[in-house]
Amino acid sequence: MKKLIVLTMLLIVSSMTSGQTKDGNILVTGGGLITCGNYIKYSDEKNSVQMEVIYQWVYGFLTGYQMRGSFGDRIIKSTQNNIDPPDKPTIDLFMRKFCSENPLSSVMNGTIELTNKLGGKIK
Repeated sequence: MKKLIVLTMLLIVSSMTSGQTKDGNILVTGGGLITCGNYIKYSDEKNSVQMEVIYQWVYGFLTGYQMRGSFGDRIIKSTQNNIDPPDKPTIDLFMRKFCSENPLSSVMNGTIELTNKLGGKIK
């Protein structure tokens, strides 16, 4: 029961992200800020709590990407550049490769690269 409570709290905290600020900067919190070094460590240790935080952050990012045309005054009806989110083992393989090649990077940057590899267009 304690593990469930801890996991729930971690998921809540990691899901609290901020959108664009008035000056145009994008603030990111939660699992996206996990460093590549820690990603490899959590994956190697099979740390299911930390890995679930990361997976949920990645899925949240991918969902946000899919929903990008549904906000604001102009709704984009096109499905151009939509993506099919991968399963957890595929995310792990991709992120391990990304983090091995970019050890000073983060889960957020790996997720952006994943989105682009899946056919998305993020600069």
